[in-house]
Amino acid sequence: MADNSKKDLPECYIVALIDVLGQKESLKEQKSFMRIEQGKISFKTIEKQTRFAEVHKNTFGKIIKLRETFERARDIYFKNLLNPPKLETLSTEDQQRLKSIVNPISYQFFSDTLILYTPLNYDDKLKMRLNLTQMIFVCVEAMLIEFSNGIFFRGGIEVGSGTEFKEPHSGIYGVALNDAYYLENEIAKHPRIVVGDTLKNLIEEQGNETENSEFWRGVNSRTYDFCKSLITEDIDGYSFLDFLGESVADTCPRNLLPQSQKYICDGFAEIAKQYNKHLNNKNSKLCFRYERLKDYYLKNLNNWDLCQTTIINKKT
Repeated sequence: MADNSKKDLPECYIVALIDVLGQKESLKEQKSFMRIEQGKISFKTIEKQTRFAEVHKNTFGKIIKLRETFERARDIYFKNLLNPPKLETLSTEDQQRLKSIVNPISYQFFSDTLILYTPLNYDDKLKMRLNLTQMIFVCVEAMLIEFSNGIFFRGGIEVGSGTEFKEPHSGIYGVALNDAYYLENEIAKHPRIVVGDTLKNLIEEQGNETENSEFWRGVNSRTYDFCKSLITEDIDGYSFLDFLGESVADTCPRNLLPQSQKYICDGFAEIAKQYNKHLNNKNSKLCFRYERLKDYYLKNLNNWDLCQTTIINKKT
């Protein structure tokens, strides 16, 4: 009899767990417009049916849009990786290595929670580093874009053991998921992605790794610098992904700067809407959530050649 026990042994994964904020309130509102009769959704009035559809766009629609943004960010990362300067000068072997070096990101949904994960345990250490960098990049890109659309989320990102469910099921279970959930649920508190200690230590270790060729040494160096610079300490002592920090701004191509500035201006306006809404409702807990985010935006405006007066004028 074949030994299948190894199939379910844990492997090393990087996992990001994202919780979309405000969904519970929206789903409660959506429920108030409908009723269930004989197993079908019905509405008392056309107005309630219309409102039901509108709220649906802010619930299910937001979750789908968020996933699409993560996938688009992954495509950007992959495209840039596969089109380095002087690509044609690489050997056939190096070009093949480049094409197979980054894995797809897998997704798992539960209610308003999105889980992203990809394996890291490879003999090719550069492949491990580039997959780790990929996950960090897509999280940073998604925050910049989706906060501008008024889709706010908090999360945790960590490295650890995990086991994937096999077809026809999908998903991951294990220490990495549990630790990412802890960071999101217990530590994050407001819109940010908190970074676990194991991930921080793993990135630090990569600074000592070397490659044989000048091209791969350059890739390794840029990967290390990018990851290390994107993790910073917040005022509460926890590390998080610095998606508006100086490093992200410095690596933004000049032709994309106007679009990035627009994302930031739109994001700031959406934060102000949320803050004012919760202030009017006298909800101090949620006011604090968006006040912290607003302070973070203001602190980093200079990195993007913006100031508070500029972003206010851009929205008026």
